[in-house]
Amino acid sequence: MLAMPTTPRRALHTRSAITYYRCESRRESRHGRRSRPPVWIGAFALLATVLRRPSGQKTTAPRAAGPSRREIHGKRRGLGSTLIAWLGVLATVVAAAIVVAMLLPLPTGGAKQASSSRKSATRRSSSIAVAPAMSRTSQRTARPLRTSASAASLGSSATEEGQSDPELRRQQTQRAPAGVVPTAAGIRKAEAWLAQRTGFLSMAVIDSSGHLHGWNDTRLFISASVPKAMMMVAYLRSHPTITADMQSVITKMIEYSDNDCADIVYAAIGGDDALEQVAQLAHMTHFSADVGFWGNCSIDAADQARFFYRMDKLIPKGHRAFARSILSHVVRFSYGIPEIARPLGWTVFFKGGWRTGLHGPWLIHQVARLERGRATISIAILTDGELTDDYGEQTLAGVTQRLLGN
Repeated sequence: MLAMPTTPRRALHTRSAITYYRCESRRESRHGRRSRPPVWIGAFALLATVLRRPSGQKTTAPRAAGPSRREIHGKRRGLGSTLIAWLGVLATVVAAAIVVAMLLPLPTGGAKQASSSRKSATRRSSSIAVAPAMSRTSQRTARPLRTSASAASLGSSATEEGQSDPELRRQQTQRAPAGVVPTAAGIRKAEAWLAQRTGFLSMAVIDSSGHLHGWNDTRLFISASVPKAMMMVAYLRSHPTITADMQSVITKMIEYSDNDCADIVYAAIGGDDALEQVAQLAHMTHFSADVGFWGNCSIDAADQARFFYRMDKLIPKGHRAFARSILSHVVRFSYGIPEIARPLGWTVFFKGGWRTGLHGPWLIHQVARLERGRATISIAILTDGELTDDYGEQTLAGVTQRLLGN
């Protein structure tokens, strides 16, 4: 009987793979050129060579009967074959790394932004019910109002599409950076104060860093006397020189809120078109002039805060001192914002308005530009449905106290 080979089966398998690769590496193609087997075969052969014997030991098992490797190949494997084998291993590793990198999910900043948006949306709900159940969401109607009747019907409602509008999301309350006025804590306190007050209320603040913060800041209201400041700007922009009589008319319109003087200025500027032009220059988004009467314009707090914040740039330099003088010496309606801010060292340029409310006994508004040192802020507080004029004045003062930290 023939003696069975004593070479371990593992050694036979690995030798067969190596022998096959070496033979394939030197096989002549039909075109007379040397061809190489696939690279993965070389990688497998190299791996088999490494694993077929423990480190530091040599296989001493007798070789099976047959031609020797030298007889098969004619010479020992050269440096080129070894290099190809190593390159095969390297290619395999690189390919595996690429596949793993493609399968693993990559972290992005979207999750953080989504979390921030969810926190902001949670903080500002989407209800417009009368306070104290009033929400903190800026309300926006589908289009500007044109008449007092339409303002009355839409002043307490908002379209659902406005709640997802990019303009609305951009105007959501932002956390004020450190060192600006008012602080984030002051804004939160003012919002909490408004939430517990009765009436249809709205507030917008542009802080000293130029960021807009709002609470129902796109809710629309009847303007009352607030547009008188816009009419003053429109007249000063359209008249390089002003007569003494006209200066007196404008002064009475602003300092005493004289309605007859307002009618004169309204006619002099050309009516609604001039107001719309000023609104566009101030980057207002929801202002709408009433046909033929300045007191029934549709306004919101955000637009009025933008207007007073940019007012100096809208007034020609030659008239700027005159305008600042009369706006800082308003005789009527000096409660609310100026009453609280002036003792704190702020110079206050403001305009107010009041009339019978559409949703209750009183409608009381105040919009102001405040300057102290190098800091400039603007505040707009619009109210409707106030039970008494004293109650409305307390609402204005309470908001200002909390914003300015008093």
